[in-house]
Amino acid sequence: MSRFSANRSAGAPPGTMNPQNRSATAPPLTKGTRNPAWKQQPWLIPSLIWGSLAAVVLGMHFYFPPIPAPRTATSYSTSADGFKALYEILEQDAFVYRNDAPLDRLMELVDPDGTQLLILNPPRIPNEAEWNSLYSWVNMGGRLVYAPPPGEVDSLGPFEGEITPEQGPADDRIPPQLNLPLGGRFLWWPEGEVTSTPGGKVLVSQDGSPQAVMVNAGRGSALFVASPWIFSNQLLTYGDNSALAYELIREAAGPGQSLDDVVIAFDESLNTRATPQMMGVLFQPPLRSISVQILLLFMLYGWWNSCRFGPTVVLEETSQREIVEHTSALGRILWRSADCQFVLFQYLRYWLTEYRLQEASGRKRRLSSRLQNDAQQVDQALEAIHQAEIAAMTPRLGHREAARHIRALSVLGQSLQR
Repeated sequence: MSRFSANRSAGAPPGTMNPQNRSATAPPLTKGTRNPAWKQQPWLIPSLIWGSLAAVVLGMHFYFPPIPAPRTATSYSTSADGFKALYEILEQDAFVYRNDAPLDRLMELVDPDGTQLLILNPPRIPNEAEWNSLYSWVNMGGRLVYAPPPGEVDSLGPFEGEITPEQGPADDRIPPQLNLPLGGRFLWWPEGEVTSTPGGKVLVSQDGSPQAVMVNAGRGSALFVASPWIFSNQLLTYGDNSALAYELIREAAGPGQSLDDVVIAFDESLNTRATPQMMGVLFQPPLRSISVQILLLFMLYGWWNSCRFGPTVVLEETSQREIVEHTSALGRILWRSADCQFVLFQYLRYWLTEYRLQEASGRKRRLSSRLQNDAQQVDQALEAIHQAEIAAMTPRLGHREAARHIRALSVLGQSLQR
């Protein structure tokens, strides 16, 4: 039984539904039913979204989530704690480059033989997997110079040592004592000391506290320095500190080795995981207000592109277009085509078929009859057709050359129709 007949059998008036069937079907729209506001005004939801985003951006003027400052302790940096000066000093006597290979894949990506890796003031201490990779790399002949970030306790992984800031020289004003063939005026900023390094050779100490210790491991060696400041741009400018930093790097290259015999790699793999330089600069207090205003402009631009302003423009549908409009549209399409040879070839074939000039042997006779036996015009027509045929076989044909031949054939066709 149909729903209509069921309603009639229940005594319901025509056009209404049985109450038992209302749960299965939606109620019909009546005269008083209205669509939701978001359907009547489709711009409402995008405006609310973009408005909320703009409000969040404006709120950044009052509260901005903390973003760490960009790191300056890198070999690219010319700031006080950077290592750009050391990089350029070593570059004069050795092949120096920056290593971006992850430390846990060092054995796969960096050859240990004749390579010296410098890890100076990284943003964090290496984890267990990275220390194991460094230990294996040193055992296979690699040379390591490691200076941890200040204030961090570093157990040095499998090297069985420790760098701790809790211990150090009792009087840091005492000049450092060197176990190196070097003399001069030095300044050392301690950040702790190197302890518990079995079999290690102390190269630099201060007030009896080991500051730079050389440890042999397998075929290679590792130099652990308690403080990274001796390699920094600021301390290299003091006295003979640049000679001390150079001598430490040279000593880490191995006995009897010079810097000409090794490749020096400044590790930047740990720095790549810190705050990006551009992000840190743009959202630090000096430029934060300008960056927030630029973000707000992007919000307004997104809102402007997501909303429709003014009444809907109704496109007039026409059943047909003028032949001139079709010709212009086709001409624009063909002009944009990159295959000019194909366009000229198709037009030439159409043109020869239109004037029945497909056969080369009968062209002169047909052209003579159409051009009233004018020998000069016949020769010019044959030459134009011949040049167009040659151009149609050219692999790389320019737009202007193809257009010139098509125009010449079109003008010739007008002469043949007279």
